[in-house]
Amino acid sequence: MKNGTKGAITLRQLDAFKRIGGKWLIVQQHISFPMDPKTGMGLLDSPMPVRGPLKLNPESFASAPVPVEQAKKEIRSWLDVGVLSRNLDELMSYYGPTDDVIVYDMLYPPGEFRGMKEIRAGFAPVMDFTDPQVKMLDFTVDSDGVFAVQIDTQDITVTKRDGTKSNFYLRQSDCMRR
Repeated sequence: MKNGTKGAITLRQLDAFKRIGGKWLIVQQHISFPMDPKTGMGLLDSPMPVRGPLKLNPESFASAPVPVEQAKKEIRSWLDVGVLSRNLDELMSYYGPTDDVIVYDMLYPPGEFRGMKEIRAGFAPVMDFTDPQVKMLDFTVDSDGVFAVQIDTQDITVTKRDGTKSNFYLRQSDCMRR
């Protein structure tokens, strides 16, 4: 720090690049800290295990492109339906299909789920609600017809199985492929 104090910060960073004018430029960047699920506060000095690079499955990138406007509509539809998942199986249909998928989640430090098995296990404890209500406050997407990045803000209200209601806001950013 400027005052001489030293400290450690652990963070997660996701960057989406696009080639524009012959240069790779960041078109979306998301930086976050692990979070204490009890307090909702960022854990600035919470080390995260280093797991190495994600192993990508070449077949995951074999899809033919669709027109850009179609891709943007499909992604918006995916979000409109996906955020309303009422159970774990429905939610899991929006991930994969292979294990070269990663989810950074804020609820459970370190919050990195790799592959379908870890994603399922990571979300299982929080899928204890019925009747999710979601208002999409903003939404932006960019796509080339195969790969896309999107960012949105959601106002979410859920009714838990015990009858209590919870309301929270969520900023979400995703990189996805068709």
